[in-house]
Amino acid sequence: MPTQDQEAFLGQLREIFALEAGEHLRALQEGLFSLEKELLPEESPLIQPIFRAAHSLKGAARAVDLLDIESICHAVESVFSSVQKKDLSLGPALFDSLNKAIDRIDSLVKGEKLSAQAIKDLVAELGKKTESPKAPAAQPAPVHPGLDAVEIAPKPDSLKPAATLRVSAERLEKILTSTEELIPLKLAFSRNVAAFKDLAEEFKSAMGSIPVGPLQIHLADKLDSAKAWIGKSQDDLRGFNAVAESLMEDARYALMLPCAHITAGFPKMIRDLSRDLGKDIGFSVEGETLELEKTILERIKDPLVHLLRNCADHGIESPHERQGRGKSSQGKIRLSAQPLDDGMVEFVIEDDGRGVDIEKIRNFAVKTGNLSVTEAQAVEKSALLDRIFLPGFTTSPMVTDISGRGMGLAIVKEAVEELGGSISLDTDQGKGSVFRLILPSSRATFQGIAVSLGTLACIVPTANVVKVLRVKQMDIHSHAGAETITVDGKPHPVLPLGDLLGLPRNIRPDTPAYLQILLTESGGAKLGLLVEAVLDEEEVLVKPLGSFLAKLKHVLGVALLGNGDILPVLDLRTLVRAGLSEAQSPGKSADSGHKAPEKQKSILVVEDSITSRTLIKSILESAGYKVDTANDGIEGLTSLKEGNFDLLVSDVEMPRLDGFGLIEALRADPRFLRLPAILVTSLETREHREKGVAAGANAYIAKSDFAQSNLLETIRRFI
Repeated sequence: MPTQDQEAFLGQLREIFALEAGEHLRALQEGLFSLEKELLPEESPLIQPIFRAAHSLKGAARAVDLLDIESICHAVESVFSSVQKKDLSLGPALFDSLNKAIDRIDSLVKGEKLSAQAIKDLVAELGKKTESPKAPAAQPAPVHPGLDAVEIAPKPDSLKPAATLRVSAERLEKILTSTEELIPLKLAFSRNVAAFKDLAEEFKSAMGSIPVGPLQIHLADKLDSAKAWIGKSQDDLRGFNAVAESLMEDARYALMLPCAHITAGFPKMIRDLSRDLGKDIGFSVEGETLELEKTILERIKDPLVHLLRNCADHGIESPHERQGRGKSSQGKIRLSAQPLDDGMVEFVIEDDGRGVDIEKIRNFAVKTGNLSVTEAQAVEKSALLDRIFLPGFTTSPMVTDISGRGMGLAIVKEAVEELGGSISLDTDQGKGSVFRLILPSSRATFQGIAVSLGTLACIVPTANVVKVLRVKQMDIHSHAGAETITVDGKPHPVLPLGDLLGLPRNIRPDTPAYLQILLTESGGAKLGLLVEAVLDEEEVLVKPLGSFLAKLKHVLGVALLGNGDILPVLDLRTLVRAGLSEAQSPGKSADSGHKAPEKQKSILVVEDSITSRTLIKSILESAGYKVDTANDGIEGLTSLKEGNFDLLVSDVEMPRLDGFGLIEALRADPRFLRLPAILVTSLETREHREKGVAAGANAYIAKSDFAQSNLLETIRRFI
């Protein structure tokens, strides 16, 4: 039996192994992806590094007694040993098996459990690839002594210092957080020095009323000493500021990571997608050495994944369609990253696919009532393309786990703007599309304007403020039913900021002679925000609200000021959107008391698993829907004919009548031709999705990708 010390030692080893394994897995993934693109992969110099990575990972796994990982690595190693000996050729089927092996190793490293039979089958599958007269099949690696054989060597008295140290990202984050706490201290010192300087000036003015004599001379000496002390304090403050800035810069630099930190898995993702979609897609990445702060890099990963999946699904055509257009059968997607001025970086994702159909965007805008036919024809191409980033926009007739919900690009834009960046799209129909994302490379302080709303003060980012206006009441006019202020010859809507934040109005006994208005801008739209007072402009650093307050409306985070005050930092992106919506429907509040309550939407859930049925029912009822359930397709069909439902959510694999059969039966009945139907199933292949489309399903959500938000977003698209 292993001793307690041995178990503790093995635990430490496995933590180190997880870090090392991640590096080897990245080398294997990148090597396989590059190797598959070679014309003669068997002759490639990449084979030796891949073989070496598999061998190193096998040895590391053996050292920490992870025999399943060792066995798979041994099988992978045997494959490349046979390739090196010219006994085996690399083809698509073998690459599929090797990628599957890497996926399984990754799962095991992350602590996921795989059955002994699954490991055995995978090793056997790889072993069959190496069977030939010249190469024996791969066998499971021999069992080596386990934990009982681990010897804990005594620590040497002195060790040679290492060139590098492994420091956890969490510890570095704490260091950065601690250094950022210097910002409010720096601001407080600046305020105090300025206050002493003002006090000295007041003291000097007051001395004029003191008669000339010993007292005045004594006070003048004290004043000179105070001024000298203030001057020294200003020098000390400048030194403190320089050290604080240097510390924060060094801490941020320690948290900078190359783009490869997030892009390493993208080639395999595109490879898997191309297989799933029945397409031939080539993928390349440039600028992987460009460094960004870890937090920003990790927050931009999901938006990049959204865009890449969008290009693969919507952009790149099938090989048959591409050949019909005179293109190469292989479509291409390229991701690049490059530095810009002022600490910004640009990510570019481009494809050579079908491009975006501008007319489809025009028609969708008219169909959804966002534009009239006349307006749609007059809108410029760039303005139409911007609509792709609006929530609910999609021209895909079918919702799947890959794309088509109309939420992906809206979420991408929101995530980019939350990081202080921007996104744009350019397209050439029939030739391809280009997405450009511009982002800061690191978090930094920014200037914010502190404003008073009576009992509450808050921060508005200066970057979103076009002008600070001081106007009379008569300067505010009514235009199209809303209050507006004219700036540079153009009317802009004006709303009290407190109203948008849901604050009670501050009743004043007098009417102020002047009103304070911040003319703000976000996403090209301008809105005037009426505030009680503009207090000051501050250098601030936004701190997150924490999970409990993360969904607080129109608030990005909080800022600690130099005087110790903690103020909310407003999200102008959502505020401007809400304000413009409010301004465009000025009669809403007046009529709200007489509006009839909206009819509760009714949904039928058909699912044979009681666990899944209960889960989906709970999610939908929590969202305000009326929910009935059925155990299979026959029972569901009966319920639909007897009830009155607005939407159907159904599993596919069910006894008596499956989901495909249920939807086919519905579409055969004229009463249910327009009833929205969503399939939620574990059947995820392209063939099953196409079968769902053929049956008449409106949406197809894979259970492996199932999330409450996905389901609710999809339902809201239809009802």
